[in-house]
Amino acid sequence: MQRATALSVPQGIESLAEARIKAAMDAGEFDGLAGRGAPLRLDDDPLSRPEWRMAFRMLKNAGLAPAWIEAGKEIAQAVDLARAALAAIPDDDPKRADAVARFADQAAVLNRRIALFNLCVPAPRWARSQIDVEAEIRRIGRDRRSTGEGGRTSIPATANNDRESSSGSVGR
Repeated sequence: MQRATALSVPQGIESLAEARIKAAMDAGEFDGLAGRGAPLRLDDDPLSRPEWRMAFRMLKNAGLAPAWIEAGKEIAQAVDLARAALAAIPDDDPKRADAVARFADQAAVLNRRIALFNLCVPAPRWARSQIDVEAEIRRIGRDRRSTGEGGRTSIPATANNDRESSSGSVGR
């Protein structure tokens, strides 16, 4: 006899979907589909407007991206560099106050760039949050304590790190 386990609604739906997909695969319901065994064509984004698809394809073929995507990458790199520079100075270093002031200045410039970037994105889901200097300083301190490093460390800014911050320190 199987023992029932409590699942959250998303887990239950996922389990049900997986079970139905597996049953359909076992029954051979997917065997006669067109394109079976061939790689998927993911050249075009089906969610993009049809009038923009050709422009996006031309940019992609040229190894480019829309200007707002390139601007977002540049901002992310600048944020990473600013975070790393601040994280490189230990809390007990006499130069720490200067590093915090420099980080605050860089954050002010980056926040202006982020505000302009947010005006260019095609949908709000790609907007970036402003840099919260105090939250960043706290996060770097937490990261140091969690890794057991009292001294120098580098803090890479990944998408996950950005989303984990409940204070909205740096973007989505």
